[in-house]
Amino acid sequence: MNIRDLEYVIAIAETRNFNKAAQICYVSQPALSMQVKKLEDELGVAIFERFQKNILITPAGEVIIEKARELLNTAKDIKNTAELFQKKDKHQFKIGIF
Repeated sequence: MNIRDLEYVIAIAETRNFNKAAQICYVSQPALSMQVKKLEDELGVAIFERFQKNILITPAGEVIIEKARELLNTAKDIKNTAELFQKKDKHQFKIGIF
């Protein structure tokens, strides 16, 4: 499982459409579908019920999607924290005195 897979799951949940989710994530629809199926196999539960023109979120999927959102928010916070320290380090002025 990786962050990208979780982004795919959230995009599908928000759009309720694999094609639109693939466009949002800048990947092909087959690649997105394959990664989500691989994630579902890894977790041992279905996140989505797939029908011809409908996508439903399973009860397990509801919980997984909520946890994925929390995790992605935490990952963004980590990146933002790192960027703050990068900016701080770039503007530091150090003097050495003998």
